[in-house]
Amino acid sequence: MAAAPRPTRRWVAAFIALWICNSALCVLLNKHILFYRRFTFPCTLAVSHMTAAALSTACVACCMRRGASGVPGPGELEPVFVAQLAGIATLFGLVLVLANSAFMYLSVPSIQMLKASGAVTTFCVGMLLGTERYSHFNLLKVLVVGAGVFIASYGDVKANLLGVLLQVGSIVADAVRCTLLQLVMQHARVKLSPLGTLLYVSPLAALALCLPAGLFELPKLSAHAAPIPWLWLAASCAATTSLNLVGFTLICGTSALTTSVTGPLKDWIVILLAMAVYGTPVTRQQWGGYAVALAGIAWYQRDKFWRAPAADDVASGSGYSGGGDGGKEGKEELLPLTERDAQSAEDQSAR
Repeated sequence: MAAAPRPTRRWVAAFIALWICNSALCVLLNKHILFYRRFTFPCTLAVSHMTAAALSTACVACCMRRGASGVPGPGELEPVFVAQLAGIATLFGLVLVLANSAFMYLSVPSIQMLKASGAVTTFCVGMLLGTERYSHFNLLKVLVVGAGVFIASYGDVKANLLGVLLQVGSIVADAVRCTLLQLVMQHARVKLSPLGTLLYVSPLAALALCLPAGLFELPKLSAHAAPIPWLWLAASCAATTSLNLVGFTLICGTSALTTSVTGPLKDWIVILLAMAVYGTPVTRQQWGGYAVALAGIAWYQRDKFWRAPAADDVASGSGYSGGGDGGKEGKEELLPLTERDAQSAEDQSAR
């Protein structure tokens, strides 16, 4: 099976811009709904987002051919694997609820600056769970990012302790979720693409959140005096759906590393847009601390990806010194999803 043609630079740039715009739109809409529209029901909002994600990914999976979608058919997933995904989906729902709740107490720039610690938090959790190796050099990177985030948070003139705790809890829970998902996928017999993972996780997360939403938020929602912002909720679900589709298309055409590397640029744009739209003040101390955190993130990503071969070398099978299963997974991570599917099909036919 021939590999799909590589996307052009204009295509990649256009989809990166579209992905950043969608991400910023989702953040601004959630802030507007939860804070300015006084729709203080973060769990209900998360249920609507996960339902929209499940429906959109199901439609895409039905339209795509099975080999390209990376979605296993009925009966191909083991019950133990499904149970593990259900636990991860529940944790994902907790991440969404905590993150949505933080919008009611913190400004968008403060939340984005706290999110800068996400990569190193995942690294720390990975060291605890055995997916990452400890070294003094890596600890120094973590300390640099942590110091920058602390400086930025301490310089927030409207800092709220509860909001900070909610956002930090969301970051830690998301780090645990990512690490557990990595461990589960490494031992799974059936490999899921990003579309397949979202297709299974999003409905499970929606089901897990229905119980707390019904118990704690539904009685308050029925007695809610303010009008429910139906149009804003629909716009938020549509933006979330668009973000999922754009993100999946971007990963398919490039690689999962693209969204990771362009993440800091997205955060800068979201902060500037929040300042322009909502007039959120940002102090010099916040900018300085955020700059230190971004420098630490760039250092972390540079050392992490510096040893990785270029995409052309990986595709041609040269320039790679790793071995074993870990080397194979490293090469697959750098390949676009379409080429990974073609390579997997060739490997299976060769066997």
